[in-house]
Amino acid sequence: MVSKQRLPGRIVFADLPRVPGPFHLYISATDGSHRTLVAAPPKGGNYYHPKFSPDGGRILFDRTLVGHRDSIMVVNADGSDLRMVTHGCTGSCLGDGHPAWSPDGTQIAFERAIGTIRQGTSCCVHASIGIWVAHADGSQPRQLTQFKLGSGWEDHSPSFSPDGRQLLFMRDGNKPGNLDQSSIWTIGVDGKHPRLVYRLPHDRPGGGGNARWSPDGSRILFTDACLFDTCRPAPTFEPQVLTIRHDGTELHQLTQGPGGALFPAWSPDGQWIVFSRSVSHQTAACHGQPQHELYVMKANGTDIRRITTSTPNGCDPIGPDWG
Repeated sequence: MVSKQRLPGRIVFADLPRVPGPFHLYISATDGSHRTLVAAPPKGGNYYHPKFSPDGGRILFDRTLVGHRDSIMVVNADGSDLRMVTHGCTGSCLGDGHPAWSPDGTQIAFERAIGTIRQGTSCCVHASIGIWVAHADGSQPRQLTQFKLGSGWEDHSPSFSPDGRQLLFMRDGNKPGNLDQSSIWTIGVDGKHPRLVYRLPHDRPGGGGNARWSPDGSRILFTDACLFDTCRPAPTFEPQVLTIRHDGTELHQLTQGPGGALFPAWSPDGQWIVFSRSVSHQTAACHGQPQHELYVMKANGTDIRRITTSTPNGCDPIGPDWG
């Protein structure tokens, strides 16, 4: 834990209370103290990618559950009133994930997979994974991208612009010729005017996931990590956190060195960033997988502070959001 003055707000994140075990949702103060369990998944399930509502009262997240389609859920920040938001994923729909709130809390955006999965692959080679928007209660969902099945591209992890008029998302290749060639795009919430912001270098396959607009709309925050298990050969570089202007200029790398940096998110005032970093390449507690902890830093990459310390049986606080 850090001894410096606590920063305002709260952080929500997913973590493993024990290994093996499912991902639960937790809230803590910005120095990692006062950690509180918000929601525990049912048997066979996991909770991921939590997002605070604009007023901080609710948390949007996605649920994976064996035998069920992935779905978007919402829960009050005190753990009450847990319920499903997306009900329209039926038929050829494979599932919904990576939700985001609009700035006024009246809409949500998410990714939806439609199609079939080729047997023996990790995910969705034949599927259309596109960006959708809906009312906050999940009603009237509308598809914005990837209308053509088998286009060779899929879109992930949308984020609303501060004025609510545009969506930011990551586009990734899913065929042998373009596998995990990724880029960052914007599109209007009306589905018009798609625009390429930044194309990740070929030596950064699958990068750009979880891209987030800064609260003032001037910069975009992202990591160059590949978060898909299709990356082959597996990247050997340490992934880092970067920012770029919304027009694709002034690329800045904020983090350096070992441990890398994943899942960055802005503080509400845009002055700080929370992210996940590997603190051990292999641990018994994590069944031989890297152990991660949460850190915060100033928006210029300075004053990095570790804020979590996992229990001996826990492992992996990831996907934070600052509210």
